[in-house]
Amino acid sequence: MLASHTALTWMLERPQLLAAALHDACGPFARHDVGAMMASGDIRAGSVARATLYWEWLIVGALVDVVARPRERAAIERRLLEMALRILGVDESRISRAIDRLPKGGLRGAVPKAAAPAAREAR
Repeated sequence: MLASHTALTWMLERPQLLAAALHDACGPFARHDVGAMMASGDIRAGSVARATLYWEWLIVGALVDVVARPRERAAIERRLLEMALRILGVDESRISRAIDRLPKGGLRGAVPKAAAPAAREAR
């Protein structure tokens, strides 16, 4: 969604503001998801501190890459997912399966299955 936003160039000129906005807007969801991964035994407890330390900067870096190389968007998304899962300490085989499930053309316009009904209603 952010990679397609009309204000992305403006946001990337102010990376501290973008990182802070990502932290505030997405942080609670990320912490919830990481907590659920810990509760299910997918990751170790120490992963939370590592994951939340730099995650917004990983996203800012990926957005910079997407702006510079828009045709490589799908590959950039795959690398971002791989980095995030490695930081969390997810098993290699699970990382490979997660990456293999990504749409080949990237996430542009992709709606997660769990969110599909609500997303359709919002349109």
